[in-house]
Amino acid sequence: MAKVEYTHEIINGKGIMTRKFYGKIDADYIIDSFVYLIDNNLIKDNCIGIISDFCNATIEMDIKDFKKVIAFIKQNKKSINLKLAAIVDTPNKSVFPFLAQSFDMPVRPFSTVEAAKKWIISVDD
Repeated sequence: MAKVEYTHEIINGKGIMTRKFYGKIDADYIIDSFVYLIDNNLIKDNCIGIISDFCNATIEMDIKDFKKVIAFIKQNKKSINLKLAAIVDTPNKSVFPFLAQSFDMPVRPFSTVEAAKKWIISVDD
């Protein structure tokens, strides 16, 4: 069964939301997670990035499904105008953040949460 845990932290006055996914997830589940963040006003004014940790999840998504996620993010750019970091641990999971970059999305893959946080709070890129 799929599950997601949410945490928010402040680093140097900047907010970072982390979503940690578990189980089998698909495009709709990822979109629902964004909807949850938006509907519950969890993306605060000081939030500059979202980390999505997929290490404990199996992503069941093809390119068509992935385009639904990209379209949702672009449609909700006002709410999700943030750096997006994906924590991935396999080549199959790494392909999605790289594909997102080809859609001109501010997404980067990382192998650790610490590296993702460092990128999000950096003023470069």
